[in-house]
Parts: sequence; C-alpha cells; structure tokens
Amino acid sequence: MALGNVIGSNLFNILVILGLSAAIAPLDVNAGILASDNWWMLAATLLLFPMMVSGARISRFEGAALLSVYGVYLAQLLA
Repeated sequence: MALGNVIGSNLFNILVILGLSAAIAPLDVNAGILASDNWWMLAATLLLFPMMVSGARISRFEGAALLSVYGVYLAQLLA
C-alpha cells in the first residue's frame, strides 16, 4: 500500500505538476543533464529487471547494489 502511494505521488508530481508548469511557461532543461541522466535511468532499469524476476523481496545484496549505484550517481552529480 505504501509503495503504491509513493509511486502514485511521484507520478502525479512529475506528470501533472511539471506538465502544468510547462504548459504555463516553457521550462529550460540543461542538455548535459539530459544526456547523463538518460544513461543512468537506462542502467537502473536494466539493473532492476533481474531483481523483479528473482522474487517479491529485495535481498541485502540487491539493496546494497541499488544503494551503491545511487551513491555513484550522487557523486557524479556533485563532482
């Protein structure tokens, strides 16, 4: 239930709020951010596929892998 609430809230914020803001006034997005983040999203998606078929639970190893990828992503953003 909580996971559905979080996902639904995030989708609402991204699609509706950002969409309405962009409809009122165009938003500028840095091309460098788009180029970098698209690859990170693709990598995260490919990392999640084996986790989805392995069962309904995320193991400690899988959680550590996701946390590590997030840490590397944040370090790359801050560098």
